[in-house]
Amino acid sequence: YIEGMRAVRKEAASLGLVPLYHYTQACVLPLILSDGLRMSTQGQGDGGVYFSTKGPASYRLGSTKYEFNIIRDCFGLHRLTEFMGFGKLNAVVIYGCSHHMLQQAPGGRVHAKLVARSLFDDFSLPRSNGDFY
Repeated sequence: YIEGMRAVRKEAASLGLVPLYHYTQACVLPLILSDGLRMSTQGQGDGGVYFSTKGPASYRLGSTKYEFNIIRDCFGLHRLTEFMGFGKLNAVVIYGCSHHMLQQAPGGRVHAKLVARSLFDDFSLPRSNGDFY
């Protein structure tokens, strides 16, 4: 695991990207891997896709505090009952993203970042000539 994560960070750095971690449900993983991330239409900002700059080891993967640590850091303790014990964060997808695309997620959680819905609209919809941005 540690060597794999080291390789991910090295590759991201060589491409000028920030490694990010999207925690989700295991049942959603095949959909993300085949179709990509889908932005949230709700959430803590204008929607978008939320990430953490911290990987599983930083949240003490394998410990009894793992899920609690993710929820506290990424969503806030006020959402503990919504997530804790429901398996909503039992998988992680690692992405590389330009730091220019990232925004701080609202709520003061330092490691919670987002790619805003407005950027998805700008970059994923074709222009009038059919080209993508």
